[in-house]
Amino acid sequence: MRIDTVGGTTSAQITVLTELASTDATIRWAEGAWSYYRGFPVSVCFCENRCCYATEDNYVYLSKTNDYENFEEGVNASDSFGAFVPTTNNIRWIASLKALCIGTSGDEWTLQSNELDTPITPTSYSIKQQSSYVLLLSSR
Repeated sequence: MRIDTVGGTTSAQITVLTELASTDATIRWAEGAWSYYRGFPVSVCFCENRCCYATEDNYVYLSKTNDYENFEEGVNASDSFGAFVPTTNNIRWIASLKALCIGTSGDEWTLQSNELDTPITPTSYSIKQQSSYVLLLSSR
């Protein structure tokens, strides 16, 4: 199912994407990471055989290894996961170099494995600030 519009706290217009096994009420549901409400990715790149998306609210989402459209999170080494970049600036770009480089409107960060010469995994990664700058504008 895809929610197209919300009509209130108990109603919504939907599009059926796959036939349902049941139409009984449920309390089990999840909101997507990207939407008109939450925002959409601002940058994308490929890093260590993962598709990586960065959002303006400072999250980086890494796909399952070699499965670029799979973002179902898990704890296995090849599973997808998301990471928060602890900055007050908004992410503007990401790029894959020796680490996943993350540029914001005021600083740069890297996301890489905690262990030397090993791939990034959901349970073994670190995010570190690399630099920061302040842009001062003067009127002359």
